[in-house]
Amino acid sequence: MIREQTIEYKIVSLIGLAGEVQTEELYKLKYGKEYIRKTISKLITKKYIKVYKFNNKKYLRLTVVCKRYLKEYHSDRFENMFDGASRTNKVRSDEHRRIRNHRLAEILILLDLADIKIFADEKSLMEKTLGFERRNGTDLTDYCTEKNTAEFYTADELKAAGLFRNARTSRAMGVIFSYPEAYIIYNFGDEVLEMENKTEESFFSKARLVFYDELQGRRYYEFPRIIYVGNSMELANKIMNARKGAVKKIFSSWTSYPHVLFLDTSNHAPEQLKYIINNTRCKEIRKYIDNNFEGEREWLYTTQTKDRKSEILNCTNCDLIAINLHKVGSKDITEESKKLILVCLDYQLPYMKKYFRRRDSVEYYHFESAKFYGTEDTR
Repeated sequence: MIREQTIEYKIVSLIGLAGEVQTEELYKLKYGKEYIRKTISKLITKKYIKVYKFNNKKYLRLTVVCKRYLKEYHSDRFENMFDGASRTNKVRSDEHRRIRNHRLAEILILLDLADIKIFADEKSLMEKTLGFERRNGTDLTDYCTEKNTAEFYTADELKAAGLFRNARTSRAMGVIFSYPEAYIIYNFGDEVLEMENKTEESFFSKARLVFYDELQGRRYYEFPRIIYVGNSMELANKIMNARKGAVKKIFSSWTSYPHVLFLDTSNHAPEQLKYIINNTRCKEIRKYIDNNFEGEREWLYTTQTKDRKSEILNCTNCDLIAINLHKVGSKDITEESKKLILVCLDYQLPYMKKYFRRRDSVEYYHFESAKFYGTEDTR
C-alpha cells in the first residue's frame, strides 16, 4: 500500500503523470539522492515500477499492478491517466513521441519543485472530463489571489479539451497560469529546437485567447510570456542567434513577443521559476535595484538613471528579448553613447560578459544566487 504524502507516492505519481521518467531526473527531488535510490529499489522489489533502457539511459515506468492500485484508491488524480488511448500508454509507440515524453517529464519535475500544481485534481480550471471550465474575471481573481496559485496545463490537456486543435504539432510542453499571467513553456534540452512558425504562432494566439481574453476579459494589450528551458546558459546564446524557424521569428518580431525568459536547469531553475511567476517578488527586486541605482520606479526593459547618461538592465530573470535588444546597442531602445548598468546573478555573469562583449561602456553588478533565492531580503 502506498500512502499519500510519502516519497513513494510522489515518485509513482510523477512517473504516472509523465509515462516514463529518467532515473537521474528523480534524484532532483528534495529528499536526498541516496534516500531516493533506496525508495526506487523498494518500489521495484514490490513490482510497482519497472526499469527500461533507451539511448543507454535508465527510465522508469509503472507496472500494471501499480496502475490498477492508483486508479482504485486515488481515482480523483489518476482517473483518466491510464486509459488505453492516453498519452502515458503510448510511450513506446515511436521514438519522437518517447523523446517528447521525456522532455515533458523533466518539465513536470521542475514545476513540482517550484510548487506549481501539475495534477488534474489540483487544478481549478480543469474538469474531470478534461473540459475547460470558463470562469468570469471576478471568480478567477478571488481564487488565484486567495490561494496564490500557479497551475500547469499540458499541451495534451489543452488539445484534448478542443482548445488548441490547430496547434497539435506545437513543440510547447504546455501553459503555466499564475493569475494574471500565462507562460508558454518549452524544453530545449541541449540544442535549439526546430519549430514551425505557423504552428507556434497558432499555439501562442490560442493561449492568449483562452487565458487572457476569455478568462479575464483582457483584450488586445496583453501577451503570454514564453519560457525556454535548457541545460546551460550557453544555449541561451544559441537561441538568440538562431537563423531559421519560429525561434528566429520571435526575435525579429519582438513587439509581438515582449518577454522570452530562459531557465538554466543546471543552476537554480526551480528557484528562478518561482521568482519569474511571483509578481510580488519581482517588484521587490525592481524596488531594490531602483533604490540602489537611483533609477525611476516604473520601467519595462530598462530604467534610465536620473542623470539620463546611463540605463539599467535587470537580467536576473534572463529575459532574452531585453538582452538581445541591448547587447548590440539597438537604436530603438537605447543610445550607444549611454552607459549600460547590467544587474544579473553570479552564474549568469560570465555569459552576460560574453553576450555584451561588443558593447562599450557596460558596468556589471551581480547577486550571489544562493542568497538571492534563499532569503526574502535581496541584499
